[in-house]
Amino acid sequence: MSAPTTPTTPATHEVLIDETKYQEALENAYKLAKEKNQQLYIYITGAVNPETGLSWCPDCTATFGNLKRLKTAPGNYVLELPLERAKYRNYSQCQEGEGCKIEKHPYKTNPKLQLTAIPTLFKVNMDDFDRDYQKLVESECYDDDKFGKFTGL
Repeated sequence: MSAPTTPTTPATHEVLIDETKYQEALENAYKLAKEKNQQLYIYITGAVNPETGLSWCPDCTATFGNLKRLKTAPGNYVLELPLERAKYRNYSQCQEGEGCKIEKHPYKTNPKLQLTAIPTLFKVNMDDFDRDYQKLVESECYDDDKFGKFTGL
């Protein structure tokens, strides 16, 4: 019986800024990860302030160490979807009947993502893109034990 091999494919990291193109980006990332024999992760986080280097979301900032490990580990493809605070909050606080014209955020209404909070780290089933994704939410993303079990790191 042979020993398991360590992935040798360098990690891939992509950041999507245009939220309107997220579905296309998910599908493309899945295809590329399959071609490279990588595990696809989708990380939805609060955007980083370029002046401070920190996210507006404290839980997101707390995940930086684990995210860096994930982004650099061979065999992984990480698609990062940063959200601006104002846009995320406006989508979150938009209630029907209040005259608000902004719909619920598309990451919340997507049947596979069903975003409930940030940060959220999704692990895509590489055998079937249409299957439900496994996920870690909020503090689970920076809980080293849960993160390690989830990612194998």
